[in-house]
Amino acid sequence: MIFAAVDVGSNAVRLLVSEVREKENGAPETEKTSLVRVPLRLGDDTFIRGSISSAKVSVLVNTLTAFEHLFRVYRPVAYMACATAALREAKNGAKVAEKVSRESGIRLDIIDGMTEAKLLGAASELFLKDTEHVYLLVDVGGGSTEISLFHRGKILDMRSFRIGTVRMLTQHDESGEWAALTDFLNDVKEKYRRPIPVGSGGNINKLSKLFAQKGAKELRFRALEEGVARLDRLSVSERISLYGLRHDRADVIVPAGVIFLSIMRLLGSSRILVPRLGLSDGMIRHLYHAYVEGVPLPAGVEIRRFRPRRSVR
Repeated sequence: MIFAAVDVGSNAVRLLVSEVREKENGAPETEKTSLVRVPLRLGDDTFIRGSISSAKVSVLVNTLTAFEHLFRVYRPVAYMACATAALREAKNGAKVAEKVSRESGIRLDIIDGMTEAKLLGAASELFLKDTEHVYLLVDVGGGSTEISLFHRGKILDMRSFRIGTVRMLTQHDESGEWAALTDFLNDVKEKYRRPIPVGSGGNINKLSKLFAQKGAKELRFRALEEGVARLDRLSVSERISLYGLRHDRADVIVPAGVIFLSIMRLLGSSRILVPRLGLSDGMIRHLYHAYVEGVPLPAGVEIRRFRPRRSVR
């Protein structure tokens, strides 16, 4: 079965189309069919001006309209489309979501930080069912950082902090949020000793690809620290030419590394697991369980069937 997930983030807008099959033991197996990423950076508008500009709204409508045409090609049995910090904090976020939904044909839900954390947790559900360890799943986005604690596949706690890469670039991160994150992690460390951090999102995936040992699914603190320091000494154009980074990745990757390093340092962790999964992967998992097994979706999102609105000539 084909499922589709649209993630409207603060830095980029993504479409993931995946085929989910059941293995012989009944467990779902996911294979990515298509991944499209558009570096729209809605967070620049929200965190600086407080609302999404008409120019960015127009490009967002065009982006999701293009995704709707791809839906016609792949014919997903169901889809989910979620917007995160940039739209939920914009003064005109609800109006933007309504306009985009009406004009593109893809129904867009604005989700809160807790729902985002639940969707993220589903992306790593297989190894988070480890019966021995407590895992701390960290997803660093452009506008927020979601943290979820898991043990034996069950959520122990979830928090969302207004700390993100685009916020840091635009100097709109808040000291109070950093203090709240520090307090939370100190409590976690005291209660659960040393949970194993798990990184999620495009930046930690790229940092792992650049600085982890070849083939490793984890990134050591020292390697990450040295790698981020090396990138920080370079200009954005030098990061692009020397490391082959996209422009919209080259500027946010250092703030992302700083956030991950800060969390690892507070936890006293020498490594972070990097399964190279993200929000859209979790959305696909939730879609499968909702469509096939009738499992309820997190609050604020709906499973939707794709119905083309009109023929394309």
